[in-house]
Amino acid sequence: MQQEYKKIKVIDFINGLQGDKSFFDSAVRGISRAEADFGLEVKTIEVGYDPALWQPALEYAASHEDYDILITGTEQMSPILQRVAAKHPEKTFILYDGKVNYTACDCRNVYSILYKQNEGSYLAGVYAALMSRSGIIGVIGGQDNSVINDFIVGYEQGAEDTRADIKILKNYSGSWNDPAIGRELSLEMYRQGAEETKPEQAKLILTSMMKNVDNSLYRALKLYGEGRLSFGQAEYLGLREGGVGLARNKYYQEATPSGVKLKVDQAERDIVEEKIPVKTAKP
Repeated sequence: MQQEYKKIKVIDFINGLQGDKSFFDSAVRGISRAEADFGLEVKTIEVGYDPALWQPALEYAASHEDYDILITGTEQMSPILQRVAAKHPEKTFILYDGKVNYTACDCRNVYSILYKQNEGSYLAGVYAALMSRSGIIGVIGGQDNSVINDFIVGYEQGAEDTRADIKILKNYSGSWNDPAIGRELSLEMYRQGAEETKPEQAKLILTSMMKNVDNSLYRALKLYGEGRLSFGQAEYLGLREGGVGLARNKYYQEATPSGVKLKVDQAERDIVEEKIPVKTAKP
């Protein structure tokens, strides 16, 4: 029998745009699923990628919109939400992929979700090292910050634990919405020998490290509706909790040798069972 919920009003505040086919779209999926299952009333506010617009837009939404809970994400929004939430103790907030400084503000009305992206990226590093024919792999970060570097250190550790002679190329695009820069950095890594593989496989994305924003927000909204969401603290979600993972899509299934799949699966079990401590770049 479906849990009965009061009509909860939710704002999905996006410091970017829908349609990224990644991070923000994942958040929208999770909130939309919760909307359908729990009868929520959801309003989406898209602010765009200009950081100068984020704080005034959030302050306006917090002051003028009618809502029970406001959801926003990314590490860049953490200090902004910290300031805004403290001014609105009567409201509640969910911050995903970042956390407020609970010792520096009275943020008992904020629940922060953090992801153990280093665990998921460890599996991606294992996979890349096993699938590479050249022994050279690459990683490109959007920005040089603690969240992105947490991906990178996990990826590097997974690859190095798997293959002692692996060479890892690393760079940052400095942007989240400039595919031309990403393409040029990727081509440069290809020119340096990264990711040599079969030509037909090079046309496909065989897998991806997944940060399951959708599952984490669905879970949070369910707990909120049940009165069990722990505000005033941050929670870390990893492989064990389903907060991160490796995509085992049809390309992965078709192109990956069975021996590689077994080694990736074993690495996942070892992390869940705490046999492998994964390095982190998070403070």
